[in-house]
Amino acid sequence: MRLALARRLTAVVGLLALLAASATPTQWFRHSAARGGDDLPWLSVRDGRVVDSEGYYVVLRGANYMGMEFGWLGHSEADFERMASWGFNVVRVPIGWAYIEPEPGVIDEDYLRRLDQVIEWARRHGLYVVLDMHQWRWSRRCGGCGMPDWLVPGAKSYAEASVAFFTNRTLWERFARVWRLLAERYRDEPAIAAYDVFNEPVPKYDLVPKGEFLRLVEEFYEYVISEIREVDGRHIVMYMPVWGGDLSAAPRVSGPNVVLTVHYYVGGTWDGRTGYERVKPDELRKAVERAVQLAEDRGVPLWVGEFGVGSAAYRARDWVRDVVRFFDEHGLGYAWWTYWRDEGGFGLLRRDGSEKEHIVSVLDRPYVRRSTAPVLRMRFDLEAKAFEATLLTSSGGTVMAEVYVPKRHYPNFPSDYLVSASSGVVELSFDEKSRVLCLKVRGAKPGKLKIAMAPATASRTPEGLASRQLGIALACAGALGAALILRLLKCRAHLRGKPYIRCPRPYGA
Repeated sequence: MRLALARRLTAVVGLLALLAASATPTQWFRHSAARGGDDLPWLSVRDGRVVDSEGYYVVLRGANYMGMEFGWLGHSEADFERMASWGFNVVRVPIGWAYIEPEPGVIDEDYLRRLDQVIEWARRHGLYVVLDMHQWRWSRRCGGCGMPDWLVPGAKSYAEASVAFFTNRTLWERFARVWRLLAERYRDEPAIAAYDVFNEPVPKYDLVPKGEFLRLVEEFYEYVISEIREVDGRHIVMYMPVWGGDLSAAPRVSGPNVVLTVHYYVGGTWDGRTGYERVKPDELRKAVERAVQLAEDRGVPLWVGEFGVGSAAYRARDWVRDVVRFFDEHGLGYAWWTYWRDEGGFGLLRRDGSEKEHIVSVLDRPYVRRSTAPVLRMRFDLEAKAFEATLLTSSGGTVMAEVYVPKRHYPNFPSDYLVSASSGVVELSFDEKSRVLCLKVRGAKPGKLKIAMAPATASRTPEGLASRQLGIALACAGALGAALILRLLKCRAHLRGKPYIRCPRPYGA
């Protein structure tokens, strides 16, 4: 309890110091942050990060939308509107080869037209789409979905089917033809964020040793991506490690516009029943750090294509809170598994269509969606509603950042909220429909630029907080903390006569 209090105080003191450091009042300017229709910029990879065609670094956060890997389970435009209302800007759409090509050489155009409609719905609501060629337990005959039953008819299990596929290059050619067909169909579609080439390559090391299987998977990715590149050289392609959580079994894939994607079910949450009983927070954090380090070693961006826990599992909300916090520490993008309706499973909705608030309220959080400087880390305190992001500016100057501001956590924004940057002059624009706050920081210093946002009610002004917490702070923070809080008590001088920055009404309101 005392440790948690000390950590919370440290976070609050740090945020207040940042808010107090801004020497210039905020101003408002015109800026349209809402996206949709044909307005989504193209995405690509530059210097190990995802960027858009307007020069912004982009963080993609959203959910998987299961259904099409089983053929079709009743998608609707209202679902995409709802995901956008939670601040999501991407949806990973699992699709099934079994439904694209139900018989050898026979393409189901009706299925592809349904996929066209899904992409249109996503685009209309400002959501990028990651096309995921999905398999789970291989095929219907093996008790799963995704791959055609006719592909490996003699396999006795999904693992045997997987090994038979990866050891047969003729089957790779069939698979690549399907991806070529999709790439030709969507090569001019900017709403497609990426092609996720193959979902979860499953090994069976008693049939094919680990080193050999990894080599085959690596060659498979290189081959399929080269086939895609013959018809579409523009879209991002994603690849992932061999399934099983062993990051040492990650292939090396080279070339432009390549992203490493991982699936995160640390602690065994992949079964939908296991929660926070098997793993400690430090293990969750270290698993994230290992994935980040792998991507850095490979020189590619990292994106978490799946993560999740059953909503009725033990301490499910705590697991989500901690995992997303660790993703924030590295500014990572991700997609929750999954947007669906169920009771107690991974779905974000109950069967009656109502949201699972204990999960959604953690995912519906502020984050920097895009910015002209890369995001190093973010932090959001769910209880205090305090958000902070650190960006890296190489030369300073003017920095733009678009921050999603969730209505559930900031209901009256922009009234009565603190917004600040650690250097420069801050100008703001807020789009109520998209809930996107655009910050323009003029004269930012080179290096790390911190931006912060928090409630500015009477109980949370720097003076009020400092006065209430002074005694605790002296005990927890020592002389240095005391000096900092005493400085905050005098922060009017640092803010040119204003006790805190209270955001005015947006321009034109």
